[in-house]
Amino acid sequence: MRRRDIAADILYILSDGSIHNMQDIADKLNISRKTVSRHIASLSYFHPIETFHGGDEFNRGGVKLDISKDVTLGALTLEEQKTILDALILIKDMNMHNQNIVKKLITKFKNSINNHF
Repeated sequence: MRRRDIAADILYILSDGSIHNMQDIADKLNISRKTVSRHIASLSYFHPIETFHGGDEFNRGGVKLDISKDVTLGALTLEEQKTILDALILIKDMNMHNQNIVKKLITKFKNSINNHF
């Protein structure tokens, strides 16, 4: 399995916002727990991923994608936002794994563009 595929599969598993055990993720993807840990560490630079160690408020260790985090569009120009919105609409129609995330981003971009007018 290629590195990009592993990262996409991990994000797909985490996209429900639930806490997942790293060993369960490794078993689902037929990779080692250490590989999952490396990918989680790398993905956490770009995605709001939280890791929990056993004995905390969740009473077990695990990892989750915080789907409540908001995307900030302030650094993008209106034209950039329109271009990204068009691309997201195309992606939505491709039956992608992360439909919920794509739909939220489409709404976010549409709202931002509408607020400019």
